[in-house]
Amino acid sequence: MKSLLLASACVPIGVALSACERPATAAAPVAAPVAVLPASSAVADGSIAALMREAFPKWSGQGAVVLHVPSYDHPDERIAIAATPTMAVKIDATHRALVLVGTPSDEAGHDAASHAQGGNLGIRVFELQGGRWVQKTAQDSVMWSGSMGILGDVELVQLGPGHPALSIVSGFTGQGFNVRNLDVVELEPAGARVVLPGIRLSADALGAYAGCDEWLNRHQVPSTEMLGDLNPGNCFEVGGAWHVQQAAGAERGDIVISFDGHRVVVDEHTQAKSVQAVAGTLVYRYGKAGYEKAGGENPVPEV
Repeated sequence: MKSLLLASACVPIGVALSACERPATAAAPVAAPVAVLPASSAVADGSIAALMREAFPKWSGQGAVVLHVPSYDHPDERIAIAATPTMAVKIDATHRALVLVGTPSDEAGHDAASHAQGGNLGIRVFELQGGRWVQKTAQDSVMWSGSMGILGDVELVQLGPGHPALSIVSGFTGQGFNVRNLDVVELEPAGARVVLPGIRLSADALGAYAGCDEWLNRHQVPSTEMLGDLNPGNCFEVGGAWHVQQAAGAERGDIVISFDGHRVVVDEHTQAKSVQAVAGTLVYRYGKAGYEKAGGENPVPEV
């Protein structure tokens, strides 16, 4: 990794730790994205490069910066991360957010992430003062998520007019299981806030035991020997697609997740095993502290 600047430790303003390890996958929110100002934007004073130079005057103009943040699994300890500038987001006419995505590193910024460690999301908010963007808030560790140092797929969504947010879809893969989770972080003039933490979005166990993938997806009934190993806890595939559904009169829309898939079930009387379809809809509505469940259940198995 080139062009790394060693930055002094910044005290994060609000640290939200995700619950678990989680692999990246794409989520396609239907809501219109908020404005993004890339490094090549003609609006030079609000670009990624301009905000980076304001926050890190010695930044070379490319590459990551080394920051020290609370550890992934020991918040009382601090570790080094290589934080890469990823987006410059318009919050409103006088506020911009710089999005930093980090991975555990050594002091020189070289990747040092283990399989169990996730990636880090950092946010710095700037305010327009006298024609210049001035840094107002530094949250170098808003949350951790993912695995192998990879935070996940970060997308821009609009929760409602004037309420830009980031969705982070991330996860973990291991021992034949794949898990994906959704976090939503709202961007405000005062800083970033996790408004929907760690919702199970999808999971499958297609690689856990022989015969599962063939049975669920190819309708090939496993041999008696294979069938004996399969059960509801190790043979399933359930996925969720999510979007923001705007509601008249509400500042922020509902987050709606639609699930479908299938899994092995066991008849409680005969002990016969079969494949059962899985479907459902889960709705989260904005409340006092963030999004709260308003209806439905999550059919994605816990792993």
